[in-house]
Amino acid sequence: LLTFFNNKPFNKLIENGHVYLAQPPLFKINKGSKAIYIKDEKELENYIIKNSQNFKKLKKNSKDLNDFDKIKEALNFGGPYKLALEEISKKEIQIPKALLDNSEGVVTMNYLKTNFPTVAHASLKASLKQTDESGLGGKLLGFLKSQVTVRSLDAQEGNSVNAILSRMQVALNNDDLSEVIRQSSDLNGAAKSEIKDWLSLAVKRQETIEAFSEMLGN
Repeated sequence: LLTFFNNKPFNKLIENGHVYLAQPPLFKINKGSKAIYIKDEKELENYIIKNSQNFKKLKKNSKDLNDFDKIKEALNFGGPYKLALEEISKKEIQIPKALLDNSEGVVTMNYLKTNFPTVAHASLKASLKQTDESGLGGKLLGFLKSQVTVRSLDAQEGNSVNAILSRMQVALNNDDLSEVIRQSSDLNGAAKSEIKDWLSLAVKRQETIEAFSEMLGN
């Protein structure tokens, strides 16, 4: 529709600021007699965290937790743990770099699980569109395939993007983030490009979790 308005004489409507893009909320939550509208996945994640009974209980009883427990709970709920690290550092305990670097918080497993279907679909679509077949016919075939992407949700064998993504999905369902990251290394360029931002968050979380375990073991 925008391409229609971007041609004479309609492009003047855009230049003069008379064309608007509607961005309706993606989610609606009914709470009693009230309806709450949520803009996107990130806002939904924040809403879930803020309204979690466990999170409210954590905030109320945070003084009863030791600093290690505070970090563990912060990692579970995606909150910051900088103050807890400062207290731990006073005890001359060596703190791994990844734990320090991400002290403002990392995304939760729930966030990664919620957003994976969207990025996985985009990843598969990009890989299908980038076909090895040459010529106009091959490009057209790749485009048509990308419009009807169906992603496998059960673990599949093989090196296809669909198979790799299916194994990543199963590993994610099992909370095995290290396996998710390991499987992602086999994705091709186009597929990996679409998932790189999500993967960066996953790697940051995994590195932080491993750093926390390392600190506990010292």
